[in-house]
Amino acid sequence: MFINLTGDDTGQTLTLTVEDDGRGFDVAAKKRNSLGLRNLEHRAGILQGTLNIESAPGRGTLVEVSCPTSPPSPDTALDDRFRPEIR
Repeated sequence: MFINLTGDDTGQTLTLTVEDDGRGFDVAAKKRNSLGLRNLEHRAGILQGTLNIESAPGRGTLVEVSCPTSPPSPDTALDDRFRPEIR
């Protein structure tokens, strides 16, 4: 397994890459039914980032999340399902 965290030359974007040489999977087929992949997409969205998944059966998997280093806007960062209740 390979894990890498890098910043771009401007310091405005962080990219986390996780890659393995495992069994891999069909990304298109899994995206339709996988709560885990939808959760990853949602969390990248909360950070106003992007998610890229590359995989194929027998080929391993690469997951890459890129997001801006500036904090997300409070109005767009969390939807009501993830906003903590303040008492």
